[in-house]
Amino acid sequence: MKRLVALALAAIIFLLTPIPAHATSTPWQSYIYDSWMNAVPVPDSFVPYAVVRGHELGIGAFSNPSDIFYHQETGEVFLLDTGNHRIVVMDSDMNLVTVIDELDNNGVADAFSSPQGIFVNNTGIFVADTQNNRILVVDHTGNVINEFGRPETDLIAANLAWLPTSVVVDNAGRMYVIAVGINLGLVELSAEGEFRNFKGANRVSFNMVQHIRRRYFSTAEQRARMTLTIPTEFSGVTIDPYGFVYVTTAVGLGMGGVDAVRRLNARGDDILRRLGHMDVVGSMNVVMGQNTSFVDIAVDQNGVFSVLDRPFGRIFTYDNDGNLLDVFGGIGFRKGLLQSPVALTYVGDNIVVVDNFMHNITVYAPTAYGLALRQATYWYYLGDYELSAYYWQIVLDHNANSDLAYIGLGRIEVRNRNFRQAMTYFRFANSRVHYSAAFNRHRRQLIQDNFPIVATSAVVLGIGLFVGFKIKAALSGKEREEAYDVG
Repeated sequence: MKRLVALALAAIIFLLTPIPAHATSTPWQSYIYDSWMNAVPVPDSFVPYAVVRGHELGIGAFSNPSDIFYHQETGEVFLLDTGNHRIVVMDSDMNLVTVIDELDNNGVADAFSSPQGIFVNNTGIFVADTQNNRILVVDHTGNVINEFGRPETDLIAANLAWLPTSVVVDNAGRMYVIAVGINLGLVELSAEGEFRNFKGANRVSFNMVQHIRRRYFSTAEQRARMTLTIPTEFSGVTIDPYGFVYVTTAVGLGMGGVDAVRRLNARGDDILRRLGHMDVVGSMNVVMGQNTSFVDIAVDQNGVFSVLDRPFGRIFTYDNDGNLLDVFGGIGFRKGLLQSPVALTYVGDNIVVVDNFMHNITVYAPTAYGLALRQATYWYYLGDYELSAYYWQIVLDHNANSDLAYIGLGRIEVRNRNFRQAMTYFRFANSRVHYSAAFNRHRRQLIQDNFPIVATSAVVLGIGLFVGFKIKAALSGKEREEAYDVG
């Protein structure tokens, strides 16, 4: 009864969720990749809902905005308006709340200088104040709560300027900073601003052929001209509610062996799940000049994350297992298209993207298909498989060829030990890995379920054969005795 009530409530909530009336009108074709790495069209998960500009808020035009952050507890959106050296605070409907452009630093007038990164928690508003070479913590009225300058460490070259561009903070107050020219990983600072370590440096691929050529077959002048193999700087960073740090690298797997997206634990190890039929690298059409350059990442409360591709204005969204949910967006001047996207964030169910060329922010709202896709993933990870199956069926109503929906339903049937039905779903999805696993479990289940019958039959058959042989042997012996007597 409780389960029926929960399903009924879910259906009511889903039907009452407002969906934009222009849900079928988008200036792009959304797509995903199938198991053969071919791009296949899918229904739109998101549609352009609104475009917000500074003059529409009554504060003058934005100038080179560079970062955005949504504080879920207060429902406020913080836009870093870099060219105007200010923070624009809005509510979740993108209405103006306040502007922070004048600072009070312990009684001394202060100001931002081309800040590029922002993060907000209950402590305050953390700003990577780039040209002032510092991390500032301020409140809503512009009072400076704390200020952190260049960290004291010999691991950062003395002749390298301290230019922080992004900052996130974990629940313990530790700060993780991306700074210009530092390629050893995120700069980890304590809550007091003291240098602790570098976190999660990008791995470097080793090419034996290049090494031999450089060492044994190149002159000193040629070696000097050769590009050194060094780690790549991070391009974007965010943190999830559990304290795991997500980072992006503009250079992806197809360009030097660097992971485009990583999820770092406390030790800096990459623990991102990559269980989809393709890696988390964005576009698969590298040979056609469609290689991806990720510049920012956003993660929701359920482990779903979206990554922003700057050159082509696309947004790639993946679930917690690394399955590609959808790709949408593009370059252009129509509503919803972008020119130079630099940052994104989730605001409730919406995705908000900052364009520093058009000096605006674009709000994308989910469609019924997009909501069902995320709800199906959400309830599966919460362990409510009936609700997950309900939403996967809605996904199939919109897209009957959704491999992800069939895999989701198949995984639910595996959980319910309905392996034969799971095999059917996995066959629809053309997933050999999942099908083989379900087949092995189905075979094991058949053996376990039928073992008593098979064992009993084998015993009976064995006893029958044994008795039969005995009787036959006895009869044969009697016949030989009778033949001997007659002889």
